[in-house]
Amino acid sequence: MLNICNAGQVRSADHKAVEEWGIPSAVLMERAALGLAGAVTAHYPKESRILVVAGSGNNGGDGFAAARLLRQLGWEAEVFFAGNHSSMSVDCALQEQIWRRMGGEVLEGELPDPDRFDVIIDALFGTGLSRPLEGAFHDLINRINRSGKKVVSADIPSGISADTGAVMGCAVKADLTVTFSCLKTGLAVFPGREYCGKVQICPVGNEDLLRPFAFSLEEEDIKELLPPRIRRSNKGTYGRVLLIAGSSVMPGAAFLCARSAMLSGCGLAEVFTQESVKTILAGRAPEAVYTVRSSDDDPDAAKDLALLSGALLRAKAVCVGPGLGQGIFTEAAVSRTLECEDKCVVADADALRARCFTSCADRRRSPLIITPHPGEMAHLTGKSIDKIMADPVGTAVDYAKTHHLICVLKDASTVITDGKRIFLNRSGCDGMASAGSGDVLTGMIASLAAQGMEPFMAAALGVFVHGLAGEAAQRKLGARSMGAGDLAENIPEILKNY
Repeated sequence: MLNICNAGQVRSADHKAVEEWGIPSAVLMERAALGLAGAVTAHYPKESRILVVAGSGNNGGDGFAAARLLRQLGWEAEVFFAGNHSSMSVDCALQEQIWRRMGGEVLEGELPDPDRFDVIIDALFGTGLSRPLEGAFHDLINRINRSGKKVVSADIPSGISADTGAVMGCAVKADLTVTFSCLKTGLAVFPGREYCGKVQICPVGNEDLLRPFAFSLEEEDIKELLPPRIRRSNKGTYGRVLLIAGSSVMPGAAFLCARSAMLSGCGLAEVFTQESVKTILAGRAPEAVYTVRSSDDDPDAAKDLALLSGALLRAKAVCVGPGLGQGIFTEAAVSRTLECEDKCVVADADALRARCFTSCADRRRSPLIITPHPGEMAHLTGKSIDKIMADPVGTAVDYAKTHHLICVLKDASTVITDGKRIFLNRSGCDGMASAGSGDVLTGMIASLAAQGMEPFMAAALGVFVHGLAGEAAQRKLGARSMGAGDLAENIPEILKNY
Protein backbone atom coordinates (compact mmCIF):
# COMPACT_ATOMS: atom_id res chain seq x y z
CA MET A 1 0.00 0.00 0.00
CA LEU A 2 1.47 3.32 -1.08
CA ASN A 3 1.06 6.54 0.87
CA ILE A 4 0.14 9.63 -1.14
CA CYS A 5 0.91 13.14 0.12
CA ASN A 6 0.38 16.68 -1.06
CA ALA A 7 3.17 19.24 -1.19
CA GLY A 8 2.39 20.74 2.22
CA GLN A 9 2.59 17.37 3.97
CA VAL A 10 6.02 16.67 2.48
CA ARG A 11 7.28 20.14 3.43
CA SER A 12 6.04 19.56 6.97
CA ALA A 13 7.89 16.23 7.17
CA ASP A 14 11.07 17.88 5.86
CA HIS A 15 10.75 20.65 8.44
CA LYS A 16 10.26 18.20 11.31
CA ALA A 17 13.18 16.06 10.16
CA VAL A 18 15.41 19.13 10.30
CA GLU A 19 14.01 20.89 13.39
CA GLU A 20 12.99 17.94 15.59
CA TRP A 21 15.37 15.20 14.53
CA GLY A 22 18.31 17.42 13.66
CA ILE A 23 18.92 15.98 10.19
CA PRO A 24 20.61 18.72 8.16
CA SER A 25 18.55 19.72 5.14
CA ALA A 26 21.63 19.15 2.98
CA VAL A 27 21.57 15.50 4.03
CA LEU A 28 17.96 15.14 2.86
CA MET A 29 18.98 16.74 -0.45
CA GLU A 30 21.95 14.42 -0.80
CA ARG A 31 19.67 11.40 -0.26
CA ALA A 32 17.33 12.71 -2.96
CA ALA A 33 20.23 13.28 -5.35
CA LEU A 34 21.55 9.77 -4.74
CA GLY A 35 18.14 8.37 -5.67
CA LEU A 36 17.93 10.56 -8.76
CA ALA A 37 21.41 9.68 -9.96
CA GLY A 38 20.83 6.00 -9.18
CA ALA A 39 17.67 5.95 -11.25
CA VAL A 40 19.51 7.45 -14.22
CA THR A 41 22.30 4.88 -14.00
CA ALA A 42 19.76 2.06 -13.71
CA HIS A 43 17.66 3.09 -16.71
CA TYR A 44 20.19 4.44 -19.23
CA PRO A 45 23.55 3.24 -20.59
CA LYS A 46 26.74 4.73 -19.16
CA GLU A 47 27.69 6.37 -22.44
CA SER A 48 24.59 8.58 -22.16
CA ARG A 49 25.35 12.30 -22.02
CA ILE A 50 23.34 14.04 -19.28
CA LEU A 51 22.07 17.62 -19.17
CA VAL A 52 20.62 18.80 -15.86
CA VAL A 53 18.25 21.76 -16.21
CA ALA A 54 18.22 23.34 -12.74
CA GLY A 55 16.09 26.02 -11.15
CA SER A 56 16.78 28.26 -8.14
CA GLY A 57 14.98 26.22 -5.47
CA ASN A 58 15.69 22.96 -3.73
CA ASN A 59 14.66 21.04 -6.84
CA GLY A 60 17.54 22.75 -8.60
CA GLY A 61 19.80 21.78 -5.71
CA ASP A 62 18.78 18.15 -6.23
CA GLY A 63 19.83 18.57 -9.86
CA PHE A 64 23.26 20.08 -9.07
CA ALA A 65 23.96 17.30 -6.57
CA ALA A 66 22.81 14.55 -8.98
CA ALA A 67 25.07 15.96 -11.71
CA ARG A 68 28.03 15.84 -9.31
CA LEU A 69 27.27 12.26 -8.28
CA LEU A 70 26.91 11.16 -11.90
CA ARG A 71 30.28 12.71 -12.77
CA GLN A 72 31.90 10.94 -9.83
CA LEU A 73 30.52 7.69 -11.27
CA GLY A 74 32.18 8.43 -14.59
CA TRP A 75 29.18 9.80 -16.48
CA GLU A 76 29.29 12.86 -18.71
CA ALA A 77 27.03 15.43 -17.04
CA GLU A 78 26.53 19.17 -17.43
CA VAL A 79 24.28 21.69 -15.67
CA PHE A 80 22.22 24.43 -17.31
CA PHE A 81 21.03 26.93 -14.70
CA ALA A 82 17.67 28.45 -15.65
CA GLY A 83 16.99 30.26 -12.38
CA ASN A 84 18.06 33.44 -10.68
CA HIS A 85 21.10 33.50 -8.39
CA SER A 86 19.58 36.23 -6.22
CA SER A 87 16.65 33.98 -5.28
CA MET A 88 18.54 30.71 -4.84
CA SER A 89 17.59 28.61 -1.83
CA VAL A 90 20.37 28.08 0.72
CA ASP A 91 20.78 24.41 -0.14
CA CYS A 92 20.68 25.01 -3.90
CA ALA A 93 23.43 27.63 -3.53
CA LEU A 94 25.49 25.15 -1.48
CA GLN A 95 25.15 22.45 -4.12
CA GLU A 96 26.10 24.87 -6.91
CA GLN A 97 29.15 25.89 -4.91
CA ILE A 98 30.22 22.25 -4.44
CA TRP A 99 29.62 21.59 -8.14
CA ARG A 100 31.86 24.53 -9.14
CA ARG A 101 34.61 23.62 -6.63
CA MET A 102 34.74 20.12 -8.09
CA GLY A 103 35.34 21.56 -11.54
CA GLY A 104 31.80 21.70 -12.86
CA GLU A 105 30.75 24.48 -15.21
CA VAL A 106 27.36 26.19 -14.91
CA LEU A 107 25.82 26.94 -18.31
CA GLU A 108 23.46 29.92 -18.47
CA GLY A 109 21.58 31.98 -21.02
CA GLU A 110 20.24 29.82 -23.86
CA LEU A 111 19.50 26.13 -23.41
CA PRO A 112 22.39 24.15 -24.96
CA ASP A 113 21.65 22.26 -28.15
CA PRO A 114 19.69 19.17 -26.98
CA ASP A 115 21.35 17.12 -29.73
CA ARG A 116 24.54 17.18 -27.65
CA PHE A 117 22.80 15.10 -24.97
CA ASP A 118 20.93 11.83 -24.58
CA VAL A 119 19.09 12.43 -21.29
CA ILE A 120 17.72 15.65 -19.80
CA ILE A 121 17.12 15.84 -16.05
CA ASP A 122 14.29 18.25 -15.23
CA ALA A 123 15.16 19.89 -11.90
CA LEU A 124 13.40 23.19 -12.48
CA PHE A 125 10.56 23.50 -9.98
CA GLY A 126 9.50 20.24 -8.33
CA THR A 127 6.59 20.53 -5.89
CA GLY A 128 7.17 24.20 -5.06
CA LEU A 129 5.42 25.70 -8.09
CA SER A 130 2.56 28.01 -7.07
CA ARG A 131 1.60 29.88 -10.24
CA PRO A 132 1.25 29.13 -13.98
CA LEU A 133 4.43 29.15 -16.02
CA GLU A 134 4.84 31.77 -18.73
CA GLY A 135 7.49 33.65 -20.66
CA ALA A 136 11.01 32.20 -20.67
CA PHE A 137 10.11 29.18 -18.53
CA HIS A 138 7.19 28.33 -20.82
CA ASP A 139 9.54 28.44 -23.82
CA LEU A 140 12.21 26.40 -22.01
CA ILE A 141 9.79 23.60 -21.15
CA ASN A 142 8.49 23.51 -24.70
CA ARG A 143 12.06 23.16 -25.96
CA ILE A 144 12.67 20.26 -23.58
CA ASN A 145 9.47 18.56 -24.73
CA ARG A 146 10.37 19.04 -28.40
CA SER A 147 13.94 17.81 -27.96
CA GLY A 148 13.13 14.16 -28.54
CA LYS A 149 15.47 13.21 -25.68
CA LYS A 150 14.72 10.99 -22.71
CA VAL A 151 13.56 13.16 -19.82
CA VAL A 152 13.87 12.36 -16.11
CA SER A 153 12.00 14.65 -13.71
CA ALA A 154 13.15 15.23 -10.15
CA ASP A 155 10.24 14.77 -7.70
CA ILE A 156 7.48 15.81 -10.16
CA PRO A 157 7.48 17.07 -13.76
CA SER A 158 7.96 20.83 -13.66
CA GLY A 159 4.66 22.56 -14.34
CA ILE A 160 2.46 19.90 -12.69
CA SER A 161 0.66 20.82 -9.47
CA ALA A 162 1.71 18.39 -6.76
CA ASP A 163 -1.67 18.80 -5.08
CA THR A 164 -4.12 18.47 -7.98
CA GLY A 165 -2.22 17.14 -10.99
CA ALA A 166 -3.21 20.25 -12.96
CA VAL A 167 -0.94 21.62 -15.69
CA MET A 168 0.26 25.05 -14.56
CA GLY A 169 0.42 26.73 -17.95
CA CYS A 170 2.69 24.06 -19.45
CA ALA A 171 4.58 21.06 -18.08
CA VAL A 172 7.52 18.79 -18.79
CA LYS A 173 6.56 15.43 -20.29
CA ALA A 174 8.85 12.97 -18.52
CA ASP A 175 9.76 9.40 -19.39
CA LEU A 176 10.72 8.75 -15.76
CA THR A 177 9.89 10.64 -12.57
CA VAL A 178 11.97 10.01 -9.45
CA THR A 179 9.76 11.27 -6.65
CA PHE A 180 11.11 11.77 -3.15
CA SER A 181 9.70 10.38 0.12
CA CYS A 182 6.32 9.26 -1.28
CA LEU A 183 3.93 9.42 -4.19
CA LYS A 184 2.49 12.91 -4.69
CA THR A 185 -1.20 13.49 -5.41
CA GLY A 186 -0.32 15.15 -8.71
CA LEU A 187 1.38 11.96 -9.88
CA ALA A 188 -1.63 9.79 -9.04
CA VAL A 189 -4.39 11.75 -10.80
CA PHE A 190 -4.86 13.13 -14.29
CA PRO A 191 -3.63 15.08 -16.10
CA GLY A 192 -0.45 14.80 -14.01
CA ARG A 193 -0.28 11.04 -14.56
CA GLU A 194 0.04 11.64 -18.30
CA TYR A 195 3.17 13.71 -17.78
CA CYS A 196 5.16 11.63 -15.29
CA GLY A 197 5.99 8.49 -17.29
CA LYS A 198 7.24 5.68 -15.07
CA VAL A 199 7.33 6.68 -11.39
CA GLN A 200 10.04 5.57 -8.99
CA ILE A 201 9.78 6.43 -5.29
CA CYS A 202 13.04 7.35 -3.55
CA PRO A 203 13.16 7.44 0.29
CA VAL A 204 15.14 10.33 1.74
CA GLY A 205 14.80 9.77 5.50
CA ASN A 206 11.68 11.73 6.47
CA GLU A 207 9.14 8.99 5.72
CA ASP A 208 8.20 8.27 9.34
CA LEU A 209 7.10 11.89 9.70
CA LEU A 210 4.70 11.90 6.75
CA ARG A 211 0.97 12.24 7.38
CA PRO A 212 -0.51 10.86 4.15
CA PHE A 213 -3.32 12.57 2.31
CA ALA A 214 -4.46 9.36 0.59
CA PHE A 215 -3.31 5.86 -0.33
CA SER A 216 -3.04 3.61 -3.35
CA LEU A 217 -3.04 -0.19 -3.56
CA GLU A 218 -0.41 -2.46 -5.07
CA GLU A 219 -0.81 -6.06 -6.22
CA GLU A 220 0.79 -7.47 -3.09
CA ASP A 221 -2.08 -5.93 -1.07
CA ILE A 222 -4.70 -8.17 -2.71
CA LYS A 223 -3.89 -11.26 -0.67
CA GLU A 224 -4.01 -9.36 2.61
CA LEU A 225 -7.32 -7.66 1.83
CA LEU A 226 -9.35 -10.44 0.20
CA PRO A 227 -11.66 -12.36 2.54
CA PRO A 228 -10.14 -15.79 3.20
CA ARG A 229 -11.50 -18.98 1.63
CA ILE A 230 -12.30 -21.69 4.17
CA ARG A 231 -11.92 -25.40 3.41
CA ARG A 232 -15.09 -26.35 5.30
CA SER A 233 -17.56 -23.89 3.79
CA ASN A 234 -20.64 -23.57 1.61
CA LYS A 235 -22.26 -20.93 -0.56
CA GLY A 236 -23.69 -19.21 2.49
CA THR A 237 -20.19 -18.68 3.83
CA TYR A 238 -19.37 -16.23 1.06
CA GLY A 239 -22.51 -14.16 1.01
CA ARG A 240 -25.57 -13.63 -1.15
CA VAL A 241 -25.67 -10.60 -3.46
CA LEU A 242 -28.94 -9.14 -4.68
CA LEU A 243 -28.67 -7.36 -8.04
CA ILE A 244 -31.63 -5.12 -8.83
CA ALA A 245 -30.68 -4.53 -12.42
CA GLY A 246 -31.62 -4.77 -16.07
CA SER A 247 -34.69 -4.00 -18.14
CA SER A 248 -35.99 -4.93 -21.57
CA VAL A 249 -34.00 -2.01 -23.00
CA MET A 250 -30.75 -2.80 -21.14
CA PRO A 251 -30.66 -6.52 -20.25
CA GLY A 252 -26.87 -6.72 -20.50
CA ALA A 253 -26.34 -4.58 -17.42
CA ALA A 254 -27.87 -7.30 -15.24
CA PHE A 255 -25.70 -9.98 -16.84
CA LEU A 256 -22.49 -7.99 -16.39
CA CYS A 257 -23.32 -7.28 -12.73
CA ALA A 258 -24.20 -10.90 -12.00
CA ARG A 259 -21.23 -12.36 -13.87
CA SER A 260 -18.71 -10.06 -12.21
CA ALA A 261 -20.23 -10.64 -8.77
CA MET A 262 -19.91 -14.40 -9.14
CA LEU A 263 -16.40 -14.24 -10.58
CA SER A 264 -15.38 -12.05 -7.62
CA GLY A 265 -16.17 -14.81 -5.15
CA CYS A 266 -19.66 -14.38 -3.66
CA GLY A 267 -21.56 -17.53 -2.77
CA LEU A 268 -24.75 -16.71 -4.66
CA ALA A 269 -26.06 -13.97 -6.92
CA GLU A 270 -29.79 -13.26 -7.13
CA VAL A 271 -30.95 -11.10 -10.04
CA PHE A 272 -34.18 -9.16 -9.53
CA THR A 273 -35.31 -8.28 -13.04
CA GLN A 274 -37.96 -8.63 -15.75
CA GLU A 275 -39.01 -11.90 -17.39
CA SER A 276 -37.54 -10.83 -20.74
CA VAL A 277 -34.18 -10.24 -19.09
CA LYS A 278 -34.27 -13.58 -17.30
CA THR A 279 -34.97 -15.33 -20.60
CA ILE A 280 -31.86 -13.74 -22.10
CA LEU A 281 -29.63 -14.24 -19.06
CA ALA A 282 -30.53 -17.71 -17.84
CA GLY A 283 -28.51 -19.48 -20.50
CA ARG A 284 -25.51 -17.18 -20.08
CA ALA A 285 -25.48 -17.02 -16.29
CA PRO A 286 -27.07 -20.29 -15.11
CA GLU A 287 -25.35 -20.04 -11.71
CA ALA A 288 -27.49 -17.05 -10.73
CA VAL A 289 -31.00 -17.28 -9.34
CA TYR A 290 -33.74 -15.04 -10.69
CA THR A 291 -36.68 -13.25 -9.14
CA VAL A 292 -38.99 -11.84 -11.80
CA ARG A 293 -40.78 -8.52 -11.46
CA SER A 294 -43.57 -7.20 -13.65
CA SER A 295 -42.80 -5.44 -16.91
CA ASP A 296 -42.66 -1.67 -17.19
CA ASP A 297 -45.62 -1.86 -19.58
CA ASP A 298 -47.83 -3.54 -16.98
CA PRO A 299 -46.46 -2.64 -13.54
CA ASP A 300 -47.83 -4.26 -10.42
CA ALA A 301 -46.22 -2.11 -7.76
CA ALA A 302 -47.56 -3.94 -4.74
CA LYS A 303 -46.48 -7.34 -6.02
CA ASP A 304 -43.06 -6.07 -7.12
CA LEU A 305 -42.33 -4.44 -3.77
CA ALA A 306 -43.41 -7.55 -1.88
CA LEU A 307 -41.03 -9.64 -3.98
CA LEU A 308 -38.29 -7.09 -3.51
CA SER A 309 -38.74 -7.02 0.25
CA GLY A 310 -38.29 -10.78 0.35
CA ALA A 311 -35.18 -10.61 -1.82
CA LEU A 312 -33.71 -7.88 0.39
CA LEU A 313 -34.19 -10.06 3.45
CA ARG A 314 -32.21 -12.86 1.82
CA ALA A 315 -29.27 -10.70 0.71
CA LYS A 316 -26.11 -9.72 2.54
CA ALA A 317 -25.23 -6.96 0.05
CA VAL A 318 -27.32 -5.23 -2.61
CA CYS A 319 -26.58 -3.57 -5.94
CA VAL A 320 -29.30 -1.31 -7.36
CA GLY A 321 -29.49 0.71 -10.55
CA PRO A 322 -27.61 -0.72 -13.55
CA GLY A 323 -29.88 -0.88 -16.58
CA LEU A 324 -33.09 -0.21 -14.65
CA GLY A 325 -34.14 2.82 -16.67
CA GLN A 326 -36.23 5.63 -15.24
CA GLY A 327 -39.79 5.03 -14.11
CA ILE A 328 -42.16 4.04 -11.33
CA PHE A 329 -40.35 0.81 -10.48
CA THR A 330 -36.93 2.43 -10.25
CA GLU A 331 -38.21 5.09 -7.85
CA ALA A 332 -39.90 2.46 -5.68
CA ALA A 333 -36.93 0.08 -5.78
CA VAL A 334 -34.43 2.76 -4.81
CA SER A 335 -36.63 3.95 -1.95
CA ARG A 336 -37.26 0.45 -0.60
CA THR A 337 -33.63 -0.63 -0.96
CA LEU A 338 -32.22 2.41 0.83
CA GLU A 339 -34.70 1.88 3.66
CA CYS A 340 -33.09 -1.53 4.28
CA GLU A 341 -30.65 -0.70 7.05
CA ASP A 342 -28.99 -4.03 7.85
CA LYS A 343 -26.79 -4.48 4.77
CA CYS A 344 -24.39 -2.67 2.47
CA VAL A 345 -25.98 -1.13 -0.63
CA VAL A 346 -24.14 -0.20 -3.83
CA ALA A 347 -26.07 2.33 -5.94
CA ASP A 348 -25.15 3.07 -9.53
CA ALA A 349 -26.46 4.39 -12.83
CA ASP A 350 -30.26 4.85 -12.87
CA ALA A 351 -30.49 4.62 -9.09
CA LEU A 352 -28.43 7.79 -8.84
CA ARG A 353 -30.83 9.62 -11.17
CA ALA A 354 -33.94 8.61 -9.26
CA ARG A 355 -35.78 11.65 -7.92
CA CYS A 356 -35.91 10.13 -4.45
CA PHE A 357 -32.23 9.18 -4.29
CA THR A 358 -30.73 12.09 -2.34
CA SER A 359 -33.50 12.30 0.26
CA CYS A 360 -33.42 8.52 0.81
CA ALA A 361 -29.63 8.47 0.99
CA ASP A 362 -29.57 11.27 3.56
CA ARG A 363 -31.92 9.33 5.83
CA ARG A 364 -29.87 6.15 5.58
CA ARG A 365 -27.54 5.17 8.44
CA SER A 366 -26.09 1.89 7.08
CA PRO A 367 -23.24 1.68 4.55
CA LEU A 368 -24.06 3.14 1.15
CA ILE A 369 -21.59 3.09 -1.75
CA ILE A 370 -22.31 5.17 -4.85
CA THR A 371 -20.37 4.72 -8.10
CA PRO A 372 -21.05 7.76 -10.33
CA HIS A 373 -19.18 8.66 -13.48
CA PRO A 374 -18.57 12.43 -13.95
CA GLY A 375 -21.92 12.95 -15.72
CA GLU A 376 -23.82 11.31 -12.87
CA MET A 377 -21.75 13.28 -10.36
CA ALA A 378 -22.77 16.46 -12.17
CA HIS A 379 -26.42 15.42 -11.77
CA LEU A 380 -25.94 14.75 -8.05
CA THR A 381 -23.98 17.92 -7.25
CA GLY A 382 -25.29 20.44 -9.75
CA LYS A 383 -21.70 21.18 -10.79
CA SER A 384 -20.48 21.16 -14.38
CA ILE A 385 -18.46 18.17 -15.57
CA ASP A 386 -15.51 20.49 -16.23
CA LYS A 387 -15.57 21.72 -12.64
CA ILE A 388 -15.77 18.16 -11.32
CA MET A 389 -12.87 17.02 -13.49
CA ALA A 390 -10.77 20.00 -12.37
CA ASP A 391 -10.93 18.74 -8.76
CA PRO A 392 -12.30 15.17 -8.61
CA VAL A 393 -10.78 14.51 -5.19
CA GLY A 394 -12.31 17.59 -3.59
CA THR A 395 -15.66 16.96 -5.25
CA ALA A 396 -15.84 13.36 -4.06
CA VAL A 397 -14.69 14.18 -0.52
CA ASP A 398 -17.20 17.01 -0.14
CA TYR A 399 -20.10 14.90 -1.40
CA ALA A 400 -19.20 11.88 0.75
CA LYS A 401 -18.81 14.04 3.84
CA THR A 402 -22.06 15.93 3.26
CA HIS A 403 -24.20 12.85 2.62
CA HIS A 404 -22.40 10.37 4.92
CA LEU A 405 -21.66 7.76 2.26
CA ILE A 406 -18.81 6.22 0.30
CA CYS A 407 -18.28 7.88 -3.08
CA VAL A 408 -16.55 6.05 -5.93
CA LEU A 409 -16.05 8.81 -8.50
CA LYS A 410 -15.12 6.91 -11.65
CA ASP A 411 -12.48 8.23 -14.02
CA ALA A 412 -9.12 7.15 -15.42
CA SER A 413 -7.93 7.80 -11.84
CA THR A 414 -10.93 6.78 -9.78
CA VAL A 415 -11.36 8.43 -6.36
CA ILE A 416 -12.86 6.47 -3.46
CA THR A 417 -13.61 8.31 -0.24
CA ASP A 418 -15.86 8.22 2.80
CA GLY A 419 -15.13 11.88 3.48
CA LYS A 420 -12.14 11.04 5.68
CA ARG A 421 -10.17 8.26 4.01
CA ILE A 422 -9.15 8.72 0.37
CA PHE A 423 -8.06 6.01 -2.06
CA LEU A 424 -6.67 6.99 -5.47
CA ASN A 425 -6.66 4.17 -8.00
CA ARG A 426 -3.76 3.76 -10.42
CA SER A 427 -4.77 0.52 -12.18
CA GLY A 428 -6.72 0.36 -15.43
CA CYS A 429 -6.37 1.27 -19.09
CA ASP A 430 -8.09 3.08 -21.94
CA GLY A 431 -9.63 -0.17 -23.21
CA MET A 432 -12.03 0.03 -20.26
CA ALA A 433 -13.65 3.15 -21.70
CA SER A 434 -16.65 1.25 -23.08
CA ALA A 435 -20.29 0.68 -22.15
CA GLY A 436 -20.85 -1.76 -19.32
CA SER A 437 -17.51 -1.38 -17.53
CA GLY A 438 -19.28 0.36 -14.65
CA ASP A 439 -21.78 -2.52 -14.36
CA VAL A 440 -18.87 -4.91 -13.93
CA LEU A 441 -17.41 -2.73 -11.18
CA THR A 442 -20.72 -2.47 -9.33
CA GLY A 443 -21.09 -6.25 -9.24
CA MET A 444 -17.52 -6.68 -8.01
CA ILE A 445 -17.89 -4.21 -5.13
CA ALA A 446 -21.21 -5.71 -4.03
CA SER A 447 -19.66 -9.20 -4.13
CA LEU A 448 -16.71 -8.20 -1.94
CA ALA A 449 -19.06 -6.51 0.54
CA ALA A 450 -21.22 -9.66 0.67
CA GLN A 451 -18.12 -11.69 1.49
CA GLY A 452 -17.64 -9.61 4.61
CA MET A 453 -15.23 -6.87 3.58
CA GLU A 454 -15.54 -3.49 5.27
CA PRO A 455 -17.46 -1.40 2.69
CA PHE A 456 -14.80 1.25 2.09
CA MET A 457 -12.11 -1.36 1.49
CA ALA A 458 -14.52 -3.42 -0.63
CA ALA A 459 -14.90 -0.37 -2.86
CA ALA A 460 -11.14 0.31 -2.98
CA LEU A 461 -10.18 -3.30 -3.71
CA GLY A 462 -13.02 -3.69 -6.20
CA VAL A 463 -11.84 -0.66 -8.17
CA PHE A 464 -8.21 -1.81 -8.07
CA VAL A 465 -8.93 -5.38 -9.24
CA HIS A 466 -11.37 -4.04 -11.84
CA GLY A 467 -8.50 -1.99 -13.29
CA LEU A 468 -6.09 -4.95 -13.25
CA ALA A 469 -8.68 -7.10 -15.03
CA GLY A 470 -8.99 -4.37 -17.64
CA GLU A 471 -5.23 -4.35 -18.14
CA ALA A 472 -5.25 -8.15 -18.55
CA ALA A 473 -8.03 -7.96 -21.14
CA GLN A 474 -6.21 -5.24 -23.05
CA ARG A 475 -3.00 -7.28 -23.19
CA LYS A 476 -4.94 -10.11 -24.82
CA LEU A 477 -7.31 -8.23 -27.10
CA GLY A 478 -6.05 -4.68 -27.51
CA ALA A 479 -7.74 -1.49 -26.38
CA ARG A 480 -10.02 -1.10 -29.39
CA SER A 481 -11.53 -4.56 -29.38
CA MET A 482 -12.13 -5.35 -25.72
CA GLY A 483 -15.51 -4.85 -24.10
CA ALA A 484 -16.98 -4.97 -20.62
CA GLY A 485 -17.68 -8.69 -20.93
CA ASP A 486 -13.98 -9.32 -21.60
CA LEU A 487 -13.17 -7.26 -18.53
CA ALA A 488 -15.41 -9.48 -16.39
CA GLU A 489 -13.96 -12.67 -17.83
CA ASN A 490 -10.47 -11.55 -16.82
CA ILE A 491 -11.33 -11.16 -13.14
CA PRO A 492 -10.16 -14.78 -12.53
CA GLU A 493 -6.82 -13.91 -14.15
CA ILE A 494 -6.22 -11.49 -11.28
CA LEU A 495 -7.78 -13.45 -8.41
CA LYS A 496 -6.75 -17.02 -9.30
CA ASN A 497 -3.65 -16.98 -7.09
CA TYR A 498 -5.43 -15.65 -4.01
